[in-house]
Amino acid sequence: MLSIIGLALGIIIKKIKYYKYRNIFIAIIIMIFLLIWAELGVGLFGTPFAGN
Repeated sequence: MLSIIGLALGIIIKKIKYYKYRNIFIAIIIMIFLLIWAELGVGLFGTPFAGN
């Protein structure tokens, strides 16, 4: 999961030239990563994805 996030961030940094849009995409990817991590770690939302 960390490798995928790292690759996605690398692609965004290389492909998007405008800082404003780059920062927005980076923030979105980091937020998605944190939500998935929290769900897998403690079952924050109680979905079957986390094993509940």
